[in-house]
Amino acid sequence: MIIHIDISEKFENKKTIGIAWITEDKKSHKGTALSGKIIKELIKKQNININYPKLYSILVFLILHKNIENVKKIVICNDYNFDKIDCYLRLLFLNYANYAKIEVMSIREYRSKLGFYFESYADGVAKSYRKRGLKPKRRETGKKLNYIEVKYQEIINLWNKL
Repeated sequence: MIIHIDISEKFENKKTIGIAWITEDKKSHKGTALSGKIIKELIKKQNININYPKLYSILVFLILHKNIENVKKIVICNDYNFDKIDCYLRLLFLNYANYAKIEVMSIREYRSKLGFYFESYADGVAKSYRKRGLKPKRRETGKKLNYIEVKYQEIINLWNKL
């Protein structure tokens, strides 16, 4: 299974963001949303503004770790420094034996391998999680969202672990 991961908004904009993964065949997806209020709090208390790739990696881990067993390839959008994200993901998935077998690449690298340009498959899905993820009633309207609740303390615990 090949999955694509994208984020709907940059953290530095301090707005609600959606982050999601979708399979290349577009049959399954999962994601979460983080409110602008929580992002501002993280910037203030954890000084994340100097390390957005670390926060991005933590959120990717939180939405992906329960579904990692069948993944063969992960394609990550180039919103932040890919090398840093890859390094953090390796640390976060250290206790997951299957992760070592997964090919992780940036969308830029994937496009060059395929030989043509295309938008990230996860782009629209991430936007849906941003718009509807924090509103439980709206998650059920339209295409159902497989929303993963991310707690502030989970982010802090993983932040301190890295």
